[in-house]
Amino acid sequence: MYWVYDEYGSYIYTIRKERKILKRVLVLLLVLMMAVSLFPTAFAAEMDKDIVDTAVEAGTFTILATALDTAGLVETLKGDGPFTVFAPTDDAFAALLADLGITAEDLLANPDLKNILLYHVVSGSVPAADVLALDDGTMVETVNGQSLTVTFESGNVFVDDAQVTATDVMASNGIIHVIDKVIMPVTATRVMTSDAKGLIDGGSIDHIIDVRAASAFDEAHVPGALNIPGPMASDGFLSGVVAAGIEKDDEILIYCMVQPAAEAAADALLGAGYGNVTIMLEGITGWTEAGYPVAVTLKDIVDTAVEAGSFNTLAAALTKANLVETLKGPGPFTVFAPTDDAFAALLANLGITAEELLANPDLANILLYHVVPGKVMASDVLALPNGTMVETAGGEKLTVAFMGGNVYVDDAKVVTTDVMASNGVIHVIDAVIMPGQEATEPVPKTGDLGMVPFGFLALASGAWIIMRRKNQKAS
Repeated sequence: MYWVYDEYGSYIYTIRKERKILKRVLVLLLVLMMAVSLFPTAFAAEMDKDIVDTAVEAGTFTILATALDTAGLVETLKGDGPFTVFAPTDDAFAALLADLGITAEDLLANPDLKNILLYHVVSGSVPAADVLALDDGTMVETVNGQSLTVTFESGNVFVDDAQVTATDVMASNGIIHVIDKVIMPVTATRVMTSDAKGLIDGGSIDHIIDVRAASAFDEAHVPGALNIPGPMASDGFLSGVVAAGIEKDDEILIYCMVQPAAEAAADALLGAGYGNVTIMLEGITGWTEAGYPVAVTLKDIVDTAVEAGSFNTLAAALTKANLVETLKGPGPFTVFAPTDDAFAALLANLGITAEELLANPDLANILLYHVVPGKVMASDVLALPNGTMVETAGGEKLTVAFMGGNVYVDDAKVVTTDVMASNGVIHVIDAVIMPGQEATEPVPKTGDLGMVPFGFLALASGAWIIMRRKNQKAS
């Protein structure tokens, strides 16, 4: 039956019907708002877990989780991303250890561990559907700079020689695809400084690259070496390598006075497709009369600081707090070391003497707030997301921030990096950082649960406005 004979009556019926529907919609939205407010974890349990937590919770990636922690990559893979991780299972790692005849501890101590893990990570969120759309043999660049190969065989997908066994394990900051093998990037060979002469004299090296600045190179260098300042000193390292006529399959030996600089240069070369890179280890203190490098003999953190002559207050404080033996131990440790000037500024600000500072019952905690377990090089710090919280030896966390091209730990600027010691590394800072500072409340981001009720309210308001305008036009 149609109510067409009475146009006005038909319009009244339509209004009442739409109002009844709108009322039901509003009630449903209010119920959803209350449910999300009261039980937020039920709605966002899956979205809340990042790649690391998702892998840990699965229970089959314990070696991968340990390796990520050892390599200092946990915070990176807890960052915003998005990332796509090809994750080897514990069985895959067990097979690798058996093939190499090494222990898990040996693997975790491998200097290439970080590069191996980053070879399993691709920037961006790449679901299985996108992988299947690739051509057979497609090269996909990984976060370590090298490219893995995606192939298809008998209905299966392979990355290098590892079969993808499970896909699209979703995380809040990316996707995990499970693989049955650990895939290995090309890595650098490392030789002791004392053995480098044999390689050079034996003619097995095509090019020797000194990655120091030109001024240092001019003072002394290995005979026949090319001076191409490395990526830690120049943005033009790879273009310099190309300009020197070095081919991708040439044998390359790299050295520097600062070991991390040599490692960074090797990583850049490997990421660019140079497959035969050897790093001269130990660092260098000078050259023999014949022009060959002499290995450096490193001292522990305490002796290195004392010898520098600009950390007298720090050394006295370590002695007073009975931490000297600790920081002479095997470590490794990373120390953010305030200079004597930094301590002088602190004393002036507090209006106290050095003696009063050394008598402070919290002295040990203050000093341990400057120590991070493990060996964290400048390149590792620079790879952290801005605002990363790093746990110190005292149990509290300091904040790493980047501003104006500088690196800060809390409010102290890092002024010198990678002062090497036999049991760790020292980074020099210009202020004494103090534990126990209150953290600021984070600002809610889009997608935070705290914003969900407001989203529903906006949706309901929008629905009301649309319905009202529709009825106004009908009238």
